[in-house]
Amino acid sequence: MEEKFKLVKADREILEYMKTHKFVTPKELVFVLGLNQQYVWNRLSILKKAGYVKQVATGLYTLARSEEAKD
Repeated sequence: MEEKFKLVKADREILEYMKTHKFVTPKELVFVLGLNQQYVWNRLSILKKAGYVKQVATGLYTLARSEEAKD
């Protein structure tokens, strides 16, 4: 059975920031959003598995499907 993914507040903040920044690094998100570094890495990993973001290089992420990021 497939588990339904639900965005948490940090996910929405990350995706909202990514709408206006084509490529982002976890370090940038930590600085801009004031979140813990390990937490940002974990959320990006979850967002990647859920198909919201994709990793384009080591430590570099972009939105995978902009229509999904509008939630």
